[in-house]
Amino acid sequence: MRHAALLLAAALALAACGESEAPAELPGRPATAVVLLVLDSVRPDHMGAYGHAPDPMPHTTALARESVVFESAIAASTGTNAALASILTGQYAQNHGVGSLRNLGQQRLAERRVTLAERFRDAGWRTLSAVSLPQLGHALSGLGQGFERRIEPGLQEQDRSAMQTFYAARPELEALLRSGEPVFALLHFADARRDDAALGALAAPFLEHHLRPFAEHHEWLGEILARVARDPDGALDDLGNALRRSRGSPEHAALRRAQYDSQLAYVDLHVGELLALLRDAGRYQSSLVCVVGTHGRLLEEPAPAGPTFSRELVSVPLFVRFPGGGARGPRRSLVQPLDLAPTLAALLALGSADEESDGRDLSPSLTGDASARELALCETSGLERRAAFGPRFQVEEHSIVGAAVYERGLGALVREADLDEAQKARVRALTAALEGFARPEEWLVEVAGGAGYEVAWRFARGWVRGASVEGAASLFEAPRAGGTEIGGRARIESGPAALTVRGSQRCAPLRLDLTYDSGELDAGAIRIGDVPLAAHAMPRLRSPSADDWPAPAGAPAGEPPWSADFAPRGGRWWTLRVLGAGEAVEALLVPYPPEHLDERLEWSAGAEIEVVPAPGRPDVLLVRGVAPLELDVAKAPGRDMALSVALDGVQVDVQRMRYAGKRFDAPGHLSLYLPEWIAGVTDALDRPPGADGFGERGLRILRRGSGTPPEERTGLELEELSFVRWLGAGE
Repeated sequence: MRHAALLLAAALALAACGESEAPAELPGRPATAVVLLVLDSVRPDHMGAYGHAPDPMPHTTALARESVVFESAIAASTGTNAALASILTGQYAQNHGVGSLRNLGQQRLAERRVTLAERFRDAGWRTLSAVSLPQLGHALSGLGQGFERRIEPGLQEQDRSAMQTFYAARPELEALLRSGEPVFALLHFADARRDDAALGALAAPFLEHHLRPFAEHHEWLGEILARVARDPDGALDDLGNALRRSRGSPEHAALRRAQYDSQLAYVDLHVGELLALLRDAGRYQSSLVCVVGTHGRLLEEPAPAGPTFSRELVSVPLFVRFPGGGARGPRRSLVQPLDLAPTLAALLALGSADEESDGRDLSPSLTGDASARELALCETSGLERRAAFGPRFQVEEHSIVGAAVYERGLGALVREADLDEAQKARVRALTAALEGFARPEEWLVEVAGGAGYEVAWRFARGWVRGASVEGAASLFEAPRAGGTEIGGRARIESGPAALTVRGSQRCAPLRLDLTYDSGELDAGAIRIGDVPLAAHAMPRLRSPSADDWPAPAGAPAGEPPWSADFAPRGGRWWTLRVLGAGEAVEALLVPYPPEHLDERLEWSAGAEIEVVPAPGRPDVLLVRGVAPLELDVAKAPGRDMALSVALDGVQVDVQRMRYAGKRFDAPGHLSLYLPEWIAGVTDALDRPPGADGFGERGLRILRRGSGTPPEERTGLELEELSFVRWLGAGE
């Protein structure tokens, strides 16, 4: 299991600070139906089950009275896709690989990951899922693994409401429940993500509750609230119009809380209908019902000095109702939604424990308050940031101090001087766990020996989270850890030495400039992973300061010999010419800097030339043909075109390439563009290197961290890429 040793050591260190009770046997009768109700963006502090009044979710609260209710559940991720994948697999996103949809090739759960639904299916249960968001569709996310029937909106649909989701699933779910067969069903309701209010009639009591305290200072507000009972929809519209320009004010914040509670009330109506369906089908008493949240939601602007992983964002509901109303009552145990998968697998004999699981079996906490875990980890949707939680403290990455310690629930910074020795030990264990948790991305430049290199790097997206050197190297103009710089430089005098650069995002595009001390740069000594650069199609970037192409003695200026030429033809159009006499040509064209995921390159070429977009990358062209070859392609002003050109399988050296009448690059210098995932091109960066060396003066470039292995990555179709672009930060 990835990170297993680290997490186990940290947990043992934390557990040493306190004792746990022995596991207890689980009471209750066998389950014939398991319903996993996933509530997106629902905060426990707005639920009656956790003490909120007025209660927007009475049906859910009634269910909680018959359940074991965990009062300290921490989300595994603040992103919906990653969080749902963790619920289904029992793994952190660093392990199961699902993060942001914008992580090209890494947005889909790999088939080799075993989901809870697959365990139920393989044990003979019938399985069904119904989700509310298009981004959770199986084709895009892979989260439908193991479900015999998947009910989900298409990419062209809007998010489905709880009513639409429930009624789309009801006919098939009812048929399964009445069939007498064991059933596992997942229902996902996402209404709490919305910024508007539910039906006015549902919103009325919450408008009155949250806004009435302000009415004595605003006569107009009192007049609107007086109309809520007889005209809730009209009053709601008037409130929205009146407070639209006062964002950030206490009144506007109160309106948002009222809207949020009304959405929870709308969800709860359909929770009630689901429970009624279980009763009507005669399955309620034999059903195990789990209610779990993906993550919370911010309704107010976070405090400037407060934690990124605030209580409002990471606290989630989690309670389990056992058949026959077995174990019940509150539990103070620190738990996470990813604990459900191993718990259900153990309780229902769904096979042996998954060695890759990061979750814990919660059985010891079901009839008592034994502590299920002393460490919880959470990360953002794109795995850019992460935090470690204990029963009292949380430690998270901080842009200034590196790691910040907060009092859980209060959001107050904690100074080490204010802690006793036992508390310091707990904080040290949390910090060690956080520092050892996989990074979103690390670039490694290794030099074996010989003459030195100067290395400069620049991210095209995100920023540098830190850089370090080992061996005969020096770092200068380098960003501090946690800073927001996008580039830096280092000098490697001689090997063995290594430069490590940490990025803020997975597979962030990177420009890498290499300068070799002894003049001509030996491309044969450079490797992408274990592949020599001379045989690798990693795209090269031109140098803006390169000299004009020199004219050969006795020949007109600008005459060959060059092997490849990229020159303007007029307007947006440029022409790639590859010279030769019958050699096989393979070329790659990649715009730099990158723009939109669904950008499509326009091109024109003869029928004898094969031109296709790279799989999942409409902005990248693969060109195959026979030299001499000519291709026209459109390029936006102000952008470069990164190129690689191979003749009979050997990459054309940049000194034999021309760009807009100039040398492609200066002698002794090489600019590489290491882009987001391109199948078959960037894979060598992400594979572990072999044991063999890489030459006396060799240099090797690797990428490591939380990336999904290349063999598990899946590209997206153009329609899916356009959907991801449209979705933006709303995933």
